[in-house]
Amino acid sequence: MDSTENKAFSEALSQIDSTSENKELEEKLKRHFGEMLVYKSSANSKFFSALSLPSYMRDWLVMRFSNSEGKIDKDEVAAYVKRTIPKKEQWNEYLVDLLLNNQSVRFLTKIKIDFDTATRNALFSLPDFGVPKKKGEAIIDWSVIEANRDYLLSPTEVWGIVELVCELDDSGRNSIFRLVDFTPFCPYTIDLDYFVESRTNFTIDEWIDVLISAIDYNPSGYASTKQKLTMISRLLPFVEKRLN
Repeated sequence: MDSTENKAFSEALSQIDSTSENKELEEKLKRHFGEMLVYKSSANSKFFSALSLPSYMRDWLVMRFSNSEGKIDKDEVAAYVKRTIPKKEQWNEYLVDLLLNNQSVRFLTKIKIDFDTATRNALFSLPDFGVPKKKGEAIIDWSVIEANRDYLLSPTEVWGIVELVCELDDSGRNSIFRLVDFTPFCPYTIDLDYFVESRTNFTIDEWIDVLISAIDYNPSGYASTKQKLTMISRLLPFVEKRLN
């Protein structure tokens, strides 16, 4: 597997207690999933919670900025997030560049796509910024839709790096935001065959603990396998939406 594929899977090693049995499982995870592991620390949980980011993006930041022992420079992470993943209160800074300086702006954000059949335009919205204020004020180029069709039209939450410009609409009277470029935030690729093969190195009980850990829970906090399976069963609707 290449380094990109190796980062396809995250495991919460720090959630596993330091018993000899769990130490053995930890070493086995390191041996078979190496660079895919995310070292999660309870000391960092509050810090990352304050960033209000999706869990997979939090894990990506941990992998990007942590050392071999799982330690991170919080100031470095905070500066990166402020620069790359701005909050709503930073929107006015972008407006200055867009409206006054006639510059394009690029940043990582959540995006939603819609369509206007009356004007035959593709529209976008940035929920975290409350943009646009009214319909038709934010248009995405059809070429961007075509280049990222599968990703942008996904029913799930979509994140990516957007490039925006401000220009006049077709009437020449009103200013609009136009999305002229988009790069999907998709830092991982998954080699399913590799996971299937690696899974054979773990017992059922070990793999149950891996799954529990991967969703930020401590497997040692459950009194029985039945309790663990009950917790894991809560994930089933994410796999099969119409599950009864």
